[in-house]
Amino acid sequence: MRASALAVLLAAGLLPPAAPAAAVEGARYIEVRGEGRARAAPDVAEVRVAVLARGREARAALAEASGEMRTLLDRLRAAGLTGRDLRTTRADVTPEYERRERTSPESGPLRIVGYRVVQELRVTIRDLERLGEILDLLTAAGGDRVQALRFRLDDSEPALDSARRRAVADARRRAELYAAEAGVRVGRLLLLREETVAAPSPRVLRAAELTGRGAGVPVEPGEDELRVGVVARFEIGE
Repeated sequence: MRASALAVLLAAGLLPPAAPAAAVEGARYIEVRGEGRARAAPDVAEVRVAVLARGREARAALAEASGEMRTLLDRLRAAGLTGRDLRTTRADVTPEYERRERTSPESGPLRIVGYRVVQELRVTIRDLERLGEILDLLTAAGGDRVQALRFRLDDSEPALDSARRRAVADARRRAELYAAEAGVRVGRLLLLREETVAAPSPRVLRAAELTGRGAGVPVEPGEDELRVGVVARFEIGE
């Protein structure tokens, strides 16, 4: 790259940070960054539901919670959900202790007065048209807490591949712009490196947002944006 042209580009801020370093070292290449974006609609929903039980004996509380969970699982399977769509994510048995006033003269360890059992299930809904139906079922079948609903892509690679193609095209467009301004030609590709992949975090609706949502109230998944960044290095042609 000619020194005068390089100076003009540097002064105008047209070169990315990596390009001046390459030129200063005398290497004959242009290095740029490109970004590509793609949008896709989530096709899977996940919801967490918990059953709660309390009892004076741990065994009794556990039996009650387990019975409610079995009922819930039976209804979900009858609705067409398979084993891969149902996963137990939590099963806790926690002692509950007596309460004492802070000013109480009693001392010694607190006495256990009962037990609390929480069993949690993660349900995957692959047919979003049935989402309201499944939410209704979870509530009607004994789910004490429908805790969170999240949407995600089951397979994000096709959308990411689209973003990758756009990132490479963007890198070449930038390189050609810089080369034209400097009066040189873009040569062969010397290096191409994927630098960032930004897949969206699953969007979560909390329990308060789910209250009252059922078959008659649609839940819209919207769209997610996926981003890919690349670094490309092109030889400067004669």
